[in-house]
Amino acid sequence: MALLLRSQKQALKTSVATQPRCFRTPIRGMAADLKSLRSRMKVVASIQKITKAMKMVSAAKLNGLQRNLSNVRDFCAPLTETWKLPTINGPFGSRALCVITSDRGLCGSMNSALNRQAKRMLMDANVQKKSSPPYALIPLGNKGKNGLDRVFGRFFTWHLNEYGKLKTLQFRAVSIIADRLIQDNHDEYTFLYNRFKNLITSEQTEEKVYSSKLSSENSTALQSKFDVESGGYRDILKDLADFRFSIRLWQMFNENMTTEMSSRMNAMQNSSKAASEMLNALTMQYNRTRQAKITTELIEIVSGAVAIESLRAD
Repeated sequence: MALLLRSQKQALKTSVATQPRCFRTPIRGMAADLKSLRSRMKVVASIQKITKAMKMVSAAKLNGLQRNLSNVRDFCAPLTETWKLPTINGPFGSRALCVITSDRGLCGSMNSALNRQAKRMLMDANVQKKSSPPYALIPLGNKGKNGLDRVFGRFFTWHLNEYGKLKTLQFRAVSIIADRLIQDNHDEYTFLYNRFKNLITSEQTEEKVYSSKLSSENSTALQSKFDVESGGYRDILKDLADFRFSIRLWQMFNENMTTEMSSRMNAMQNSSKAASEMLNALTMQYNRTRQAKITTELIEIVSGAVAIESLRAD
């Protein structure tokens, strides 16, 4: 009897060994799948913790940026509402396209949307077919430089980055940037930036700002409201135009920084939600695979017991 059992076991091992791998019982494969599933679950859980932490940090920073933006808007409103420049149709000696983007990513599609709009404007102007481009391209932000460098990098005059590392962008720092833009002596500056509306939505805005010379020449409304006692009116108006240029640029930067933080908060919230859904799906798959492994082992044990009993009965 014992010899018969040993011969049957040896025949069973030989038949299993000769079978193709796809027809064998994948007990070890299940264990490997469980191990890989556990590893994936740990990775997804770690990512979920990171995205939740980044969401909390972005929400805390957003409150400060919103208060700062409200103060900047209140500061800029009196001058911009008093001195509303008319639309100037040219002719222009030179024009500049300034794309204000963020320095860091993980903030949704706000930067890519601005880069696409800038590319459309440049392609419509047939920049690639002209030796002297109608726009001098100035990216203000690292993401704008990276997004436009491959195709339009040869039209860069200069670019700005790393301003996003500042907690708050003070007017003194923006004045230096504005002075650098004014030194380029362009007649028309076209700014592309994101205007903050609320925590969910923002607006891609295109705004044109003209040089101090054109602004002072077309400021008839301001000249009729105010008067200067003697001489120097042109210089005073030029300085006022440069100051208006600086505060408009200050507001644009703050609008874009607030939009960046709100977009990052929403992106991290969506990422946390997606990680949670993926973790639930992996947990369900892990439980099913584990249950299948246990069921397979039970079936093998029961089948073996039944086989032994049948052999003993024979």
